[in-house]
Amino acid sequence: MHYLSGALLLAQVALMWVLNASIDVMGHQYLAWAVWLGSAILLVVSMLTLRSKGQVQAGRSCVETEVLVATGVYGVVRHPMYLGWILMHIAMVLFKPNWMIAILGIAGAACVYLFTVQEEARLCEQYGESYGSYMRAVPRFNLLAGTIRLFLKRGAEDRGTPLQG
Repeated sequence: MHYLSGALLLAQVALMWVLNASIDVMGHQYLAWAVWLGSAILLVVSMLTLRSKGQVQAGRSCVETEVLVATGVYGVVRHPMYLGWILMHIAMVLFKPNWMIAILGIAGAACVYLFTVQEEARLCEQYGESYGSYMRAVPRFNLLAGTIRLFLKRGAEDRGTPLQG
């Protein structure tokens, strides 16, 4: 699924340069760049967080962590890297609104969603109840809900009243 999603993203980029027909939406380029930049930041910050907090062995991929990482960006959403990939697909549609690019974007985002579900099943096996607790406390992709939860949790800690979840 990872490869399929990546191939669909590359197909979206290639089609952007080939297709001339698009919907002309005022200001969509600014939104496209904002979404693309946000997705790039999520991807980089996710990888750096996994590398620094996940006790990754030398020479291994940043996603091959030895411990559950639930801090930093992973304390806001469970899958910031996958959210970044979904946002990349959305950004491509915003850069060049076209039905073919939109179909590829939907297919790519669906692939990311499917391998996220598979990854969560694997992580539940690997980390057991600690991952189950993490799943209940941190949203899968909802960056806004995760940010609000984090601020509420910090506010409760500052007042000395623990927030459940």
